[in-house]
Amino acid sequence: RFVLILLFIFILYIVIGYFVLPPIVKNQIVKNVRELTNREVSLEEVRFNPLVLSLSLQNFEVKGKKDKSFIKWQEFYVNFQLSSIFRLAWTFDEIRLTKPNVFIEKETVDTFNFSDLLSKQTTAKEESGVESKDEIPALIITKLICEDGSIHFRDSSRSKEANLFLKTISLEL
Repeated sequence: RFVLILLFIFILYIVIGYFVLPPIVKNQIVKNVRELTNREVSLEEVRFNPLVLSLSLQNFEVKGKKDKSFIKWQEFYVNFQLSSIFRLAWTFDEIRLTKPNVFIEKETVDTFNFSDLLSKQTTAKEESGVESKDEIPALIITKLICEDGSIHFRDSSRSKEANLFLKTISLEL
């Protein structure tokens, strides 16, 4: 009887991890990022593997103010390790970002296409009146990968618009 209960709990854990959790995570990520940034957000798919504790976010995008893509990526993959319990540190076997793209635009001398996001953070801190003294938790990452990224910088603050493209940015630590 005890074995059947354990088997039922394990099967329930698998079903929840593979089928119930991904739509909930997807909905929460889109909702929270949209509220934080006040921008249009899309996320195509969330995959969670409860057996190896990995999470994959597929085709994420945050639109800019002029409906141009601000930040997007093809895949963000994280593999969490249970050894975190024993190491007293958040431990990840792998964190991988595939095809990240960032668009930065200098709109005027003093503003960028993300300036409104920075002013929101400053306003929130001023309203709370409390300085955060949270410590950064210990972190162990075995493999950190950024594959095939790109950055597009546009300076629209001048009479002649200037563009800078950095493509095929790859990094593995």
